[in-house]
Amino acid sequence: MYVCVYVRKQVESVQTLADAFRKTIAALAKEGKLSLLIQGMLEHQGHGHVQAAACEALAGLAESDDNTRVKVAAEGGVGAIVGAMQRHPSAKVQAAACRALRYLARNDSNKVRIAAEGGVGAVVSALKGHPTDAKVQEAACNALVNLAMNDADEIKVAAEGGVGAIVAAMQHHPSDAKFQEAACKALGNLAFNDANEVRIAAEGGVGAIVSAMQHHPAHAKVQEAACIALANLTANAVRIAAEGGVGAIVAGMQNHPTNAEVQEAACGALDNLTFNNDNKAKAKSAGAEDAVKRAMALQDATAHTKRRGQKVLDRLKNF
Repeated sequence: MYVCVYVRKQVESVQTLADAFRKTIAALAKEGKLSLLIQGMLEHQGHGHVQAAACEALAGLAESDDNTRVKVAAEGGVGAIVGAMQRHPSAKVQAAACRALRYLARNDSNKVRIAAEGGVGAVVSALKGHPTDAKVQEAACNALVNLAMNDADEIKVAAEGGVGAIVAAMQHHPSDAKFQEAACKALGNLAFNDANEVRIAAEGGVGAIVSAMQHHPAHAKVQEAACIALANLTANAVRIAAEGGVGAIVAGMQNHPTNAEVQEAACGALDNLTFNNDNKAKAKSAGAEDAVKRAMALQDATAHTKRRGQKVLDRLKNF
């Protein structure tokens, strides 16, 4: 009886301390007291609400300041965040932790550290563990966008099953434009690795990207991200055309005639995809020539748009 009472009081005391720390997190973040914030995370590892709040605070601090990103990593923040993800599978912790890793991974040294401390696997596990939670999926894909800008991390993401997890999530959330944008960006960055380029197609990534474009014709950011991804997947040029990719690119140009970013991304994709006759025929019949000419004539057309667009026109002119 007395033992039970004692244990309960101890538990209540620990809970009270955790709650008290959680209430100070915002103040610690505002004052830039990173070491105390991370120390508190480590002292209250068993409390999911503390870990979620601390991860959100670290995400906010790391979002726009590279010096802070370096300091968070130096103070042990990466390990603390990854540890929180491993101990607390809840969607709230996973989403907050993925957001923190996303911003920390804007620093190149942190990309390496995150992978070394198990962060890549933790982010992929978040994707797999919460397939129906759009917030977790978006946060995880945005983290992978930045992590995949490191050559070694590109390989690790694929080895951990990240490609299949992203594609599955795209199929689960076809109407979520912000998530589809993040997923297209992640696949586009992963596709810089040759083996990943093949894997993405094999696991349904081409169809998922084209589907994103078709589901969100009015969303310029989705169109831009998808065009860039398809441009990076040109080892699969025949498959892209067969799944409607060439037509989707031209449709994106037609739907966003004054958006310079969409036009640039689309001209780059068409340039990469129009080397074989079948793809040339599909581009021509979809109206690529007129779309490219309009893109090149825009007042704010970039040098990239004009150069890549001219190559497309030269290729289609005598076809």
